[in-house]
Amino acid sequence: MTLLQQFGLAACLPLMAFASGCDQSASTPAPVLPPHPQKNPTHNNHPSSPKTTSGAGQMPHQVKSTLPDPNDPWVVPDERHELYLDFTLTDQDGQRLKLSDFTGKPMAISFIFTRCPLPKMCPLITATMANLQRLTQKAKIGNDVQLLLISYDPGFDTPTRLKKYGTDHGILWTNAKMLQPDETDTTELLHELDIGVIPQANGTIGHFIELVLVDHKGRAARNSRDTIWNNHVVLSQLKNLISEMISENQPANQ
Repeated sequence: MTLLQQFGLAACLPLMAFASGCDQSASTPAPVLPPHPQKNPTHNNHPSSPKTTSGAGQMPHQVKSTLPDPNDPWVVPDERHELYLDFTLTDQDGQRLKLSDFTGKPMAISFIFTRCPLPKMCPLITATMANLQRLTQKAKIGNDVQLLLISYDPGFDTPTRLKKYGTDHGILWTNAKMLQPDETDTTELLHELDIGVIPQANGTIGHFIELVLVDHKGRAARNSRDTIWNNHVVLSQLKNLISEMISENQPANQ
């Protein structure tokens, strides 16, 4: 049984006010997880996701999420939270890797699942990331950033499905990857990146449209929530992160 089959209907809506999923008559969601651990967390600090009854996969239980804030502040380097990124994923070509493998360059990370039925959610997220990719290439910073789309639904979203979905929505396989997390790590990964997910009793899944910007040291610089992000703003922020990276890599006497 796949991740979402355990709960039935695979559907999602943005959580505009920490709301429930697609069915507005759904019962009150379970209590949120406690606040995220303090800076420099260890792997053991993270909650584990419960196994499904079939034992074939795991469903991310409700993860702490901040209310939508399109003006979520940019975090200056000295105040950034160091993320735990040692999670195993498989990319669209079947290559096993760690999220931490992408440190060394700024990252823009968002989340989707290929069975999402709402055009203004996951399909829009993927197409917008493809447009961001083209903007980075036009600005000649494509080689300096990594764009990642991670699946909420690893039990269904195989590398083959992710590659087709990305290609169909305009992703080029240069500085972008579609990633299938290990099912046992999905809840911890969402929690670490402060990604809100609310599985409902009726089988729907609520989540935000989110874009997490991570600097070259693996620290969170911004999480953009609410409506789809503005690519020109994100491009400017990625340029800022690249400037930070270049500045730190320059010899002290320059």
